[in-house]
Parts: sequence; structure tokens; C-alpha cells
Amino acid sequence: MARKSRKHLQDQPDERTIDLSKKIKSVIAYKQEDGTYMPARLPYGYKKAHTEQGIEWIHNDLTAPIVREIFKDALSGLSAYAIAGKLNEQKIAAPSSKFWTNGVVLRVLRNESYSGTLVTRKTRNNIASDRKTIQLPPAEWIRHYGHHSPIIDDISFYSVQRILSSRRLFQPKSRQSEDFFSGKLFCGICGRKMRLKRSSNGSNYYICPMRDAAGSSCPNKAISDTKLKKQVFQALAKRINDLRICYQGTIAYERSPYFLKKTYDQANVIHSLEQERERQFQVFTRLYEESIINKTNRSADTRGLLKHMARVRTTSQERLSEIVQSRDEYQTNESSKSRKFDQYNMFCEHSELTPQMVDEMAEKILIDIDGVRVI
Repeated sequence: MARKSRKHLQDQPDERTIDLSKKIKSVIAYKQEDGTYMPARLPYGYKKAHTEQGIEWIHNDLTAPIVREIFKDALSGLSAYAIAGKLNEQKIAAPSSKFWTNGVVLRVLRNESYSGTLVTRKTRNNIASDRKTIQLPPAEWIRHYGHHSPIIDDISFYSVQRILSSRRLFQPKSRQSEDFFSGKLFCGICGRKMRLKRSSNGSNYYICPMRDAAGSSCPNKAISDTKLKKQVFQALAKRINDLRICYQGTIAYERSPYFLKKTYDQANVIHSLEQERERQFQVFTRLYEESIINKTNRSADTRGLLKHMARVRTTSQERLSEIVQSRDEYQTNESSKSRKFDQYNMFCEHSELTPQMVDEMAEKILIDIDGVRVI
């Protein structure tokens, strides 16, 4: 007998599995509320130690000093990006990867575990949405203060939280709309997605997140938003101008009397073949029903006639499919040229880059040291 898949077992769990799952969830919930819950993986800077009282959190002599140094740099005024660059220059491995990023540094700085607090029940399963895990608000988290030995004292930890809160800038919609290249801008050297930054004078610029990574430092330089728009506009202008003649020729051909007559004749042929196919289907159905009623379906003549009608239907269907496929392929290829020609006309109406140009004419933009490539 074939074995049932795991998905099948999951879709139809037995009573024993459901009862065991409920017991496991209640035990975990009890331990979370009691403060005896032990995560499978401790935060960076801690390690597990087996003692007479059980498993406890202790400082990792190798990584705990790095956590203290991160908080010390944050208190001195360094940004998360600067701290990540400093750690990468020192060739210190990140918690789960080789290089540090500002996101990893921010997760360390915002982790309450370093102040000696155990935080549990941050997520829960949402049964209404296919058992997906959803994030609970911080007000619903369970906190056990003084649960383990802190790496950072409370004053330093909450001072860093105030610094991070003061740096949060909520961009208005008008500023967010200035980013034409959201999701389409990549470094042409390392392939990472470029990040939008804002300088002290209020101008925007893009930078590769791997520029300050040690070991494989990306040599790509930052590029201003204004300069990037000009280069992308020039790249699109060159690509559109090179294909302009081809687009104009396609449009002229589609507007010619020859093409219009050919399209009209093709539509008539398709209509006739569809009618013929329907007629053959009706004849075949009637012939088959009469052979069943008169019990002549075992006759050699009847079987031969049915096979002949089936071959005729297959031949008509193949011919119809070829014509329809040929028409669809032309419409797919040439309509894309017509659409690009419309884009060319739209391009000629503007003297600078617009969000519509980026959306319709660029799937991916790569930034190299010596220029920009638009794909």
C-alpha cells in the first residue's frame, strides 16, 4: 500500500496527534509564563551551561565582549551602519553570516535579553490564516526581569533605545514618491540591492550595502539621485533610438492595406475552420449514437467510418491550431514592438526621467563604477 504523504497526514490528523500537540503547546505556554522556558538558540553573546539547577544562560567569552563594544559604540554616537563597517574591518564574523550589516547591528541593540530580561511569546500561530505565525505587539510579550546575568546594564541599554528612537525618521509620502527605482536598483559588481540614503544637506544618494564589508569589499561608489536619473535617462534614450527605425517600420506595415487584407482573410479562414470542426463533431456524434442504438458498433465498416471521421477532425483541429498559433505569435511579438514604439513616443515628450519610464521601460537597473546598465 502506498505511503501517505506528510501533507495528507497534516490535513487529517488523528486524535492522538491533536492531543499531543495540545499538550506540547500547554507545556511551552506554562514555561513561558513561569520563566523556565529555554529557547533552542540563545542570543549572540550567550551560551548554555548545564548546572545542578538545570540549563542556564552564561556569557560567551568570545562574543559577549563584542556585544559590549557594539553598545559602547552606539552610546558614543556611531550609527548602526558605521558599527557594521567597523566590525567588518576587524574581520569579526556576524551571528549568522560572514559580514555584519546595519540590520544585524540594530537587532543586537534592540534585544532586551542583553539587559538580563527573558522575553517570550513574541509570536503566535494564526489558525485563521493557514497556521501562519504572526508577530504580537510588544505590549503582549511576557517579560521576566533578572532572568539571567546581563551583558549590558539597564542604564546603557535604555540609553541606546532612546538614541535609536530619536533617529527614526518617518518619511512623508512626498519624499517616498521621489524614489523612482524602488526594487529595481542593484549593484552591478556584487549584485546587492542598492540602498537609498539621505545626506545631511537633504539630498538623496544610493550606496551598495557591501561597500564597507571586509574580505569582499565592493569597490562600487555612492551615486547621487540626480546623477543617477540623468544616466538612466541617457541609457533609455540610446536604447530607444537604436530601435526606433524597427518600431516605425512595424507600425507602417501594420497600417498598410496588404496587412489589413491579410488579417481579414486570416480571420475568415479561422471562422470557417471552426464551423467545419463543429459540423464534423456533430456528424461524428450522430454516427456514434446510431451505431450504439442499432448495435452496429462492432461492424468493421462502422469502425472504419468512425476512425476516418476522427482523423478528419484531428486534421482540421491541427490546421486550425497552426493558424491560431501563428496569429497569436505575431500579435505577441509585434504588439510588444508597437507597445515599445508607444513608449518611444512617450519618451520623446519628456526631457527628464519620470516614474512611468522606469516602470514601463526598465526591469532592472545595474550600477557599475563607470556607468549604468538598464535591462
